[in-house]
Amino acid sequence: MVDNISEQIISDYQSGIIKSEVRLILTIGRMCMYDINEIYQILKVLGFNIKTISNIVDSYMILSKGTKIDEQIKRLIEDNEFIDNNSNILLDLAKIYFYCDYITLENNQIIIKKDIVADESESDTLNINVNKAIQMTLQKIKYNKIDATSISKLQELSEYPKYKKLNEILMKAIEYDNKIKALSDDACQMSLDELEDFLN
Repeated sequence: MVDNISEQIISDYQSGIIKSEVRLILTIGRMCMYDINEIYQILKVLGFNIKTISNIVDSYMILSKGTKIDEQIKRLIEDNEFIDNNSNILLDLAKIYFYCDYITLENNQIIIKKDIVADESESDTLNINVNKAIQMTLQKIKYNKIDATSISKLQELSEYPKYKKLNEILMKAIEYDNKIKALSDDACQMSLDELEDFLN
């Protein structure tokens, strides 16, 4: 049954009914619970590689489950026509997600919100929201978005005595990525002590 359905979906893509690769991957994904390997087995006949599939599925999961995404945007990414006409939106928003405070929709425009330091004198000292840093880092680990730049930024924390422990625990979380990937998005919101206990 799944084979017949997937053949029909592929046929719709080849005939232009499904206009974008992103929509094709997500449509197949809905059939198999977004299992990346299963999607790849179905789409490899079209020359899709597993990295492309993984990037699109991971981006979709970040946006559909993320706590910093407006509900209107979550509804939009379920709309086939919207995805066909804005096929880069998933990857673009997923890249931004970890660096902003909220993504919303206003007057047909996607608005990226980021808190800034209002007082210039504050910029001389590092002052971060520890719980937010933990949540963002755990979500990056969960969705395979940790890269060399992310690790480098975390290592910079060790230069500040009050954030040395935060650095150590977050680096440990990267090592224990399998435990982190098993967490729900809500469970990624924890204090430093809670994370330390979780990793021990």
